[in-house]
Amino acid sequence: MVIRCTAPVLKAMGTRVATVASADFEPDDIYVTMIEADRKRCVVAMHAQTLLSVTVRDVRTAQLRHLGSLLGIEFDQLLRDMVLPTDLVVISPDAPITAAAAHGLAGALSEIEHAVADHMADGYVMDLDMRALNLEMQEVAHLGAGDKVTPRSRAMALWERRLMAG
Repeated sequence: MVIRCTAPVLKAMGTRVATVASADFEPDDIYVTMIEADRKRCVVAMHAQTLLSVTVRDVRTAQLRHLGSLLGIEFDQLLRDMVLPTDLVVISPDAPITAAAAHGLAGALSEIEHAVADHMADGYVMDLDMRALNLEMQEVAHLGAGDKVTPRSRAMALWERRLMAG
């Protein structure tokens, strides 16, 4: 599992693209981008296999340096809120960071990024209920991912496959 970050995230971390690890694509990779709203940095992260996503607002540089821990906590909370097993998305606190290369998930991540930005444009970002927003984003069908299923249904299917496998 690798955390794949866009250039703005790497820049905010103070990491040059040339210094990050490279790794082959894995289904458990996390793709991370950043948006700004009300002069606050917000991180948007998506799990490659399930397309589950979380948005974390008002992220500081110090938090970005511990991105694995931050995202692990956020995905754990999302899975609890969705009443799904928390081992569906596991992020190591010391997960390697790499640059996000062009990939088939770019469209899905972009859709979530724009949907979150639209919500944030409706009001002050610090007034948003982030847990409710993160839950709502799991019902967005991602056309860029090659199908019209929601992240919730993809996560449920993965969980069912794991249960059937034993």
